[in-house]
Amino acid sequence: MESDFSVPFQGINLDIPLDLVSFNFHHVSSHLGKINVLAPDDIVKKVFDLTVNLYKKEIQVLGFSVAPDSYVKEHYRDEIDSAVKNFLLHYFVLDFIIERVIELKIPVASYPRLIAVEDIFQVGVNFTFDISLADNLEIKEWKYFPFKSPRRKNYKDLDKQVDIFLKKSIEGIKKIKYDVVEDGDWVYFEVILTDNDNKIILPFYKRCFWLKINPQSFTVIVSKYFSNKKNGDSFCIDLLPLSKDFEDNIFERHNFFVTIKDIVKGNVFLVNDFRSVFKLKNKVELHEKLIEVFSFRNDVSQRRSIIEEMFHLFFSKHRFEVPKHLVIRKKEDLLLFIKKRPDYLVYKQNLDFEDQVERLSERILKEEILMDQIAGNEDIIVDSKDIKCYLNLLCNSRLKEFVYFRPLNEAFDESIVPIHDTLLQQTCRREKTLNHILYTLTK
Repeated sequence: MESDFSVPFQGINLDIPLDLVSFNFHHVSSHLGKINVLAPDDIVKKVFDLTVNLYKKEIQVLGFSVAPDSYVKEHYRDEIDSAVKNFLLHYFVLDFIIERVIELKIPVASYPRLIAVEDIFQVGVNFTFDISLADNLEIKEWKYFPFKSPRRKNYKDLDKQVDIFLKKSIEGIKKIKYDVVEDGDWVYFEVILTDNDNKIILPFYKRCFWLKINPQSFTVIVSKYFSNKKNGDSFCIDLLPLSKDFEDNIFERHNFFVTIKDIVKGNVFLVNDFRSVFKLKNKVELHEKLIEVFSFRNDVSQRRSIIEEMFHLFFSKHRFEVPKHLVIRKKEDLLLFIKKRPDYLVYKQNLDFEDQVERLSERILKEEILMDQIAGNEDIIVDSKDIKCYLNLLCNSRLKEFVYFRPLNEAFDESIVPIHDTLLQQTCRREKTLNHILYTLTK
């Protein structure tokens, strides 16, 4: 079938430049696409050699202080190949796909699902993914939709609560150490693969991650490398957990050169960043915006009511259905996420629990599809500052009401492993689009 997007190769082309990871997308049906990502042979060979060295540290051979390369390659070839492919997948490929999907405005409706990995002699390793697609929506001229925002409650006590909250936040800002990593902070850092001598191997393939400094989780890498570091510090690490079971995965024990690019304070509300996100011009607008998460009616905040009313308006103007198989897949992902919550067994007792999860899955899909396509139309892009502001809203249980879209990823809430920057970019792009719409409709 003819390719719809190709960056830079179509199919398997032996003339592709071997210094580039390559991307190919084509439609299989109206709601299913296939993505091929080719990791070129020069990258594969370098990672292979590094992985051999990792295995040499783990293996003892009678008569040798260090296991010979030839022995390791002969007896552990399958394990090494598997480790190489896992590393490429988690370190390069998944991020690369999300970046290209956003750049090419492919209307995805699910996370890529790996279906095949193929070695291509002297070319590289080809990863094949299935990806679910949404219909391209005909977005109406939404900027002129009549929108009436739900009103706040008029209790004067709410205004006092906001004033007290702001006063405490401003006092807290004076005490924080912006440049030092402390418990509760989020750290934005860049990594580059190195060899055992800390020599950089692939300088053009940098990856960025976010890490929550939580003393209860992920203590090995936090206590050993990140605690009390400063913004701009660089250092080397010998462990980069990329999956929940990182202690059992040798492919996560490579060496990396790390640079801390930013620190988001996790225990204080950064008022100026908040004003920037919501384009607030003065103290009156700041006060009115904060009221949205202090004013509740029937246990629903004004902020949530505003968002729900906005989506109700948009779905009345953009009527579309989500294919059943997409809903089922989202439901599976949602159930896996819900089952890890402590209140899961309570919810499960409800007779219509499964139906509720299915309806929620459909709603989430429709909201994500709508936001992604409006973001594409409006050319909305996200940078580290947007993510920094997004994460800071999670520093306080009250402010969390301003965050509507969140990654459906247990690692995000539990701080088990670093979070890929691309995952947060995708989520923040939806959040930024939502705020852009609300600002436009209410200004």
